[in-house]
Amino acid sequence: MENLLPKIDELLEGSTTDIVMLSTAQLHWSSAVGVWSVAQCVGHVVMPLELYFEKMGPLLKQRERFQHPDTPYKASMFGRFLIKFVDPESTRKVKAPKMFVPRDSHPADRRQRFIDHHLQLKEYITSSQGCNLTRMRFPSPVSSLLRLNQGDALIIMTQHGIRHYQQMLRLTREAGLPSGWGRFVEFPEVLRRVPRIWAAAGGLSVCVRRFTGW
Repeated sequence: MENLLPKIDELLEGSTTDIVMLSTAQLHWSSAVGVWSVAQCVGHVVMPLELYFEKMGPLLKQRERFQHPDTPYKASMFGRFLIKFVDPESTRKVKAPKMFVPRDSHPADRRQRFIDHHLQLKEYITSSQGCNLTRMRFPSPVSSLLRLNQGDALIIMTQHGIRHYQQMLRLTREAGLPSGWGRFVEFPEVLRRVPRIWAAAGGLSVCVRRFTGW
């Protein structure tokens, strides 16, 4: 599971510079009818994270019951299916479960929750180390008839976030994306985020590109 941590770090760094700084117009822009906007992608990722955390949190509070560092993780049958389903390397388009499909074309801005939840996912991965992840089982948020284990969930949530971050990134590079200058209309909000952007981006030139779209 340790190999998941640098992947989440990369996602967080990219999201802080590429997604957090989008203007409202850019956030809700879609390249075509039926194509999700960045805001819809963010909401789609946040929803299952919150439901999985509700299942995983209570197990981690009882982690002493499951401590067994020498027991290798083994994916469940349903877990193997979902891990392939959300593989970021797969070019196959898949239909999201109905409960996770964004219904609002202009959903609430959940970018901060996207960042916070992935930080929490990192904490869950760290807290799960040394546990028998195969024994830590719970019903899937999609259906109580389907069961996953803790290892399945950690991999699925990591890959799901990366897959949709890549989708959002492609959307921000579309030719029709509204002008980056629109970000200055929201200058107070942008200003509040500058220290984080500066730290993640690594300097003035990168920050200028993020603000202006140059």
